Amino acid sequence: MQKYLLFFFLMFAFNFIYPQDIDNLKKEVEAKEFNLSSKANDLSKLELKYPLFKITGEIKDRDRELSFIQLWGIAYPVNQDFNTYGSLIQNGNIIVQNPLKSNMQYNYYTEGEHYFIEKRYSKNTFGGDVVVFVFGDIPDKEASVKMENLRNAISTLKSEIKSMETRISELEYLSVIKKAEHFSENKQYQNSIDSYVEALSINISDKKGLSQIIFNLSIEQSKEFQPNDLNNSIEILKKSLLLKYIDDETKMKLKNQIAIHYKEIANTCMNSNNYKEAIISYEKAVSYDSHVFDSNENLLAKSNYLLGIEELDYNIPNGMINLTAASNLDNSYKIKSLELLSSYKRSIIHSYLSIIPGLGEITQGEFGTALINIGLMGIAVYGGIQTKDKNNSQLCYDAAGLVYIFSIINTISIRNTYNKQFELLGNRDISIYPIINYKNIYFCINVKL
Repeated sequence: MQKYLLFFFLMFAFNFIYPQDIDNLKKEVEAKEFNLSSKANDLSKLELKYPLFKITGEIKDRDRELSFIQLWGIAYPVNQDFNTYGSLIQNGNIIVQNPLKSNMQYNYYTEGEHYFIEKRYSKNTFGGDVVVFVFGDIPDKEASVKMENLRNAISTLKSEIKSMETRISELEYLSVIKKAEHFSENKQYQNSIDSYVEALSINISDKKGLSQIIFNLSIEQSKEFQPNDLNNSIEILKKSLLLKYIDDETKMKLKNQIAIHYKEIANTCMNSNNYKEAIISYEKAVSYDSHVFDSNENLLAKSNYLLGIEELDYNIPNGMINLTAASNLDNSYKIKSLELLSSYKRSIIHSYLSIIPGLGEITQGEFGTALINIGLMGIAVYGGIQTKDKNNSQLCYDAAGLVYIFSIINTISIRNTYNKQFELLGNRDISIYPIINYKNIYFCINVKL
């Protein structure tokens, strides 16, 4: 009880003291920003009244003391748009009073900043009227001093606001870190993780350290569901994997832990002979960390191999697919898989060949039986075709049918395969010859044409 009271007291303290300091600082920042906006507005009005221009052009004339230069060039405003009075976007006649010597290169003047003074009209060498734009120092000295003071005040306010915002950020960071630590001490892991992520959003400079803490908390939280509910443990780790700001190293560690849990689930499925689910979990494990298996084990190949053997009993195509997958994943299963695949392919071929009398037996090496069956069937069919008596003809065809059925059953009974459906039929004690009416066969042989 005392522990919880202490916790809530500390939480109250951190949620009251830090926010109070933060609120006071934010109010100061708000006041300074208002002052900054006011001074910036005053400066803007003066700049609008006395616009500053950048002057660039070819020097056409100058006096000895460089008190002025005459240019053929352009003038564009620094803080206003090009509609500002005094702008020259095409080359024109310009006089610059008190030019900046550092901006003069040979007979060219580059980006000297000057205020617009007036627009004059003069005569060219041909007596024609020309327009001359005159630039120089600000004509109102008092306005010049005021503008300079405003610029200094604005610069100071910006620096102070930046410093205060940094302090606010530090206090917010400390407040969130303290909350995260106390959540962690009371095993409120998800709240602690959320608080550390919030801290990272405030200050990313300690990304590596806080990411490691988040990883440790995620592991502790996931342990609450182990060992009975690994799927929930995995979901906890997946949630942490999607968090913003955590570093790549931590993401790799989380992926490795997820892969390990999927491997554990797959191992449990293997122990209960649930190979299909084992394959699904092993594949998920590999998708998160391809190095989750030891160098001397390939459980994914083993599960495919065992499932392949199991499915051959009821779904031959799927069984073959899994055996092929096992051999592709691990060469050690290649020979075993190929032997089974070869056997089943042979079984399928024999099953199809058995519908042709004698041919299935020939593929099994039973040449004598095959010749007898082919001969008996051929004689019976021939007799049925040649006799003119319908009853005798039907007897011959019946005999041919019996030989045909015997040939198929005999092929099944002697074939060598692991296919249990055929194996059950093949293991039955079936005696077909007593059924055949040899008198009918004899009749067919001695039929009178």
